[in-house]
Amino acid sequence: MSPTAPKAELDPDAPPLVRALPWDQRVTYLPIRHHSPACAFHVAAVIREVRPDHVLVEGPRDATALIAHLLDSRTENPVAIYTTYIERRKNDAARHHGAYYPVCDYSPELAAFRTGAEVGAQLAFVDLTYPEMVVAEKVEPDDGVRSLQHERYLQRSQRLAQSCRRLNVRDADDLWDHLFEARYHGMESRSFFDGVLTYCAMGRSDYDESMIAAEAHDVREAAMKHAVDSVEGKVVIVTGGFHTVVLPDVVGREPRRVRLSNDADASTTLMRYNFEQLDALNGYASGMRSPEFYQRGWEGGSVVALVVELARQIRSNGGHSGTADVIAATTQVENLRRFRGHQSPTREDFIDAVRSVFVKGAMDVEGVAVLAQTQKFLTGTRTGAVPPEAGRPPIVQDFEREATRLGLRTESTAETGEKVLDLYRSTRHRDISRFFYRLRLIEVPYGTLSRGPDFVNAVETERLQEVWRYSWEPATESALIEKAKYGATLVEAAAAKLVEEFDDVIAAGVSSDAVRLIAEAYRCGLHEHGQRMLDRAKPIIAHDSSFASVATSCSLLTMLRFACEPLEAHNEDVVYTMAQQAWFRAAYLVPTLAGVQDSEATHLDALCGWRQDEDRIAADGDWRDARVTPLRQLLDDSQASPVFRGAACGLLFGDDELSVEELAQLVSGFIGGSDVTVGGRFVQGLMRASRSICFRAPGVLQEINQRLQEMSDGDFTSVLPHLRLAFSELTPRETDAVAQSVSDLLTEGEDAETAPSPAIAARSLEFTESDALLGSRVEAAVSQWLTRDDFGRLFDE
Repeated sequence: MSPTAPKAELDPDAPPLVRALPWDQRVTYLPIRHHSPACAFHVAAVIREVRPDHVLVEGPRDATALIAHLLDSRTENPVAIYTTYIERRKNDAARHHGAYYPVCDYSPELAAFRTGAEVGAQLAFVDLTYPEMVVAEKVEPDDGVRSLQHERYLQRSQRLAQSCRRLNVRDADDLWDHLFEARYHGMESRSFFDGVLTYCAMGRSDYDESMIAAEAHDVREAAMKHAVDSVEGKVVIVTGGFHTVVLPDVVGREPRRVRLSNDADASTTLMRYNFEQLDALNGYASGMRSPEFYQRGWEGGSVVALVVELARQIRSNGGHSGTADVIAATTQVENLRRFRGHQSPTREDFIDAVRSVFVKGAMDVEGVAVLAQTQKFLTGTRTGAVPPEAGRPPIVQDFEREATRLGLRTESTAETGEKVLDLYRSTRHRDISRFFYRLRLIEVPYGTLSRGPDFVNAVETERLQEVWRYSWEPATESALIEKAKYGATLVEAAAAKLVEEFDDVIAAGVSSDAVRLIAEAYRCGLHEHGQRMLDRAKPIIAHDSSFASVATSCSLLTMLRFACEPLEAHNEDVVYTMAQQAWFRAAYLVPTLAGVQDSEATHLDALCGWRQDEDRIAADGDWRDARVTPLRQLLDDSQASPVFRGAACGLLFGDDELSVEELAQLVSGFIGGSDVTVGGRFVQGLMRASRSICFRAPGVLQEINQRLQEMSDGDFTSVLPHLRLAFSELTPRETDAVAQSVSDLLTEGEDAETAPSPAIAARSLEFTESDALLGSRVEAAVSQWLTRDDFGRLFDE
């Protein structure tokens, strides 16, 4: 919802959105924004003042065992708690869920634990576990990995949007900085948290009860309140302000535990994280934008140092930012801070100063590059680290074991490794290839294929070797942990990801995509899954109504049959039978090309490939009738695209179903029609299907040449682009042969005296199409001038 949508003014006599926080009681409720330095500062101050027996924090309660690692001096932030859940459904189907809970130095949650440990409090996370959260939600979770700290409600709030307009700030984040981050050092903690509560209440006010229940906020809040009620002594509970708004009045209820099929269906681990992942501007749905900016402020860094570093980066990237600019930008930041009433500069103060000083030209030209560098700089590049005792997820350990077994590096180095793999002669090399492809399937950055056969898309399958370049980076481990939701090993994760994608393809009924995934299964060494997928794909091929999809399936299955050695796909008979079934299904669908309006090139390639596949799989019996009949139907269908009719004509001529005379007559009829572009497109399809026509049927060239000579200049200009596409199918040698044939046609019957000399003829062949068009225009202009001056009759005579 746009922040400018609401138009109603606030009613000063309206009742308060939320009652004040209960202070000086057994339980102290502290509302926060995730990753807010201001909240972290005041959370620590209140805990030192209250000195509670228990510090409870919103977060998955099964992560409580990780708190010790969060507080370990060897832990370098940012880090994240990563939790997964495999939701088992009927018919052995499964949904894979994963979520992050990031922590950085200025996270209020971390400040609560650090200060709680300092005063001797018991520490715990008290929210639902991630499986309990998924089960409790009444909306289908988004695919992919999500954040357990999302604050989307702040961006949707109409009340916050109205406040932004009243205070002339850009958005809810800018409003937060203006009210809290810019002045928190001078605020009393209780007053600060009362303000935070009101801010978050404004954000929650747009949620009705159905939305609360759909996202399971009510169940989560009841679980957190139950945790508060379950302990004795003084308690400080730190939760997102969205929940603190109602938490004091919620009735506690013990959460309903989720029964797991096995222990591996749920996991919670601590992993390193980085600022790029943390930045809200990169799609992270919670916390503050530009983490490096807030990290510098938390560490006590000065804005001057930020300006100097940014200026240096801009200069290194070819920008202009000298000493005078640094002084001007620093002065501008300070002026904006004072003008806006901030005790310390905000992120917007900094960016506005950069915008006004470092951008030398137009904002939509030079400004784009400067602001992109600024955003990257304010995001930062910090990557965290966790102590060895925190453990490593099984999938990371499996990756390291397999890489070591295969002789691949698993540590960060400046050099990129390279592997040349002989897929036909080395079992070990096939294992390495499968290792790389499994990682690629689950989108883990490690190896990149430089060159080699592509058995999934049937590209360059004649190559015998693969060449891979690979290197380990921190993102490799992060991605592996993220994919732990699919399994504890690379094989398990790749298989689960493959089955998940295959289920979606089966539901969509696209046979070509299904066969590609079957080829992917064999390429990844998942042969057992590949066999089951073959069985499931048979009815999809039988019912797919797209000619291009079915014909592509036939081509891929044919390729798979002949690539059985490098892929070790030893079920040739099944693949061969399915390829034949796909071919006959495609033959049945050939006439449907008459109704195709889009993607002509794709369907044209599929039609020509379908004909070639027949020669590779029709080992027994004559399929001529099954091929010729639908092609005849397509050729005779006046509603079909001339490109497809031309292709059908070429294929029939190649089968000797059309004589040279019939072919020439068809070409003459199409090119000589009222719409010359139809003729050009017909020739385009004809040449794509059978370019040998130029040599087997020279009469066709003669007909084309004759019709071109009879065309007006306008018609010639219209048909020329289509003829260029048509003859682009020829090889350079074939192009020379066609040019010689056309030259012979043009000089046929000329005697030695009238025929141009070889030198002149050679020069004439050097004229380009632009020269020909220019000559045509000059001829028309000269003719007009001669007629105007009454010289035209001399030439008529």
